[in-house]
Amino acid sequence: MKLYSPLHRHHAEAGARFLDWGGWQLPAAYASVEEEVRLVRTRAGFTEFPFLSHLIVSGAGALAGLQTVCSRDLAACPPGQGLYTLMLDGGGGVAEDGMVFRLDAERFLVTVPGPNPARLPAGTGFFGVREPKPWLAGIRGAGLSVHPLGVTVISVQGPQTGAMLRPVADVPSLPLRAIRALTVGGVPVLCARTGFSGEAGVEFIVWPEYAAALWETLADLGRAVGAAPYGIGAAMILGLEKGYVNANDFYPGATPVELGLDWLVARRKADLAGAGILRQRRQEGARTRLVGIEMADGGPVPRTGQALTAAGAPVGRITNGGYSPTLGKPIARGWVPAALAVAGTAVEIDDGQARSPARIADGYRWYDPANRRLHL
Repeated sequence: MKLYSPLHRHHAEAGARFLDWGGWQLPAAYASVEEEVRLVRTRAGFTEFPFLSHLIVSGAGALAGLQTVCSRDLAACPPGQGLYTLMLDGGGGVAEDGMVFRLDAERFLVTVPGPNPARLPAGTGFFGVREPKPWLAGIRGAGLSVHPLGVTVISVQGPQTGAMLRPVADVPSLPLRAIRALTVGGVPVLCARTGFSGEAGVEFIVWPEYAAALWETLADLGRAVGAAPYGIGAAMILGLEKGYVNANDFYPGATPVELGLDWLVARRKADLAGAGILRQRRQEGARTRLVGIEMADGGPVPRTGQALTAAGAPVGRITNGGYSPTLGKPIARGWVPAALAVAGTAVEIDDGQARSPARIADGYRWYDPANRRLHL
């Protein structure tokens, strides 16, 4: 099944090369991935994420319900702000990650990866297509309701974002992870001070019928600062350089401890799904770890799904990989036994035909680990 975004015609007219992304026909790139990464790092770019799911969770029991599955303490989040959080299953494993914005005391906007049409269970009905989230079953109960939203997201990222949008919105005045209702070029949007690039930016949540008008407004505004559209290829490399995890990194059995994300877990939440298992895992230590990986001799670019070996024996797998234009070398993330998760440890990447020497990196957050570039 092929899915097309509201802006598919605009992408095609701009010369985009498309790829299949879980059924969605998305722009891989307009120019080259390397050029588009540099565009966002040095000026600004804009892209569309039509595959995200947006859910309104509301009611007197909304906070209590979300607190059971979200790793962060949403009670500490004031209205108009959001938190990046992990959604946990009953075993303490990471089901998904995403943003939760508190719109008011009893209403939350949850943004998470969308469904893959090819992986939907047989017989999934009309409403299930928009809401196939197993972790949602854990929050159902009296006092809350869940409403999927049929919206798309247009993201503007890069150091020139504030200057680009200045004629239509005072973006620099928005705190990080804030969300506000704005009108941009006559288009009603929810504007979130978030992004997946590691640069300053915003994400506009917009109804599909307004998407084309917003995209055209952004294209006009972008000319003044040299901004242009970029594709999903650049978006993934930007996130890889920054160390932003995605669904590929949530390998079976991985809790926040294995993923290096235990700092995202509010320790005092006794009602958190899998809290007891997480305490036990911290005491016993992780069996595996998500790590950064670099090629030992500038070898081939590592790809998602390739096997990791050590001394000829299988030890793990690449979860995300690619060539980093910013660093000028191939980089990857993957999981290995905890005993091997030490910077400098030698491993090999097996592509099925040859094994290429690599080493465990000092973490997987290569770009701006202090987050200085997120500020406008």
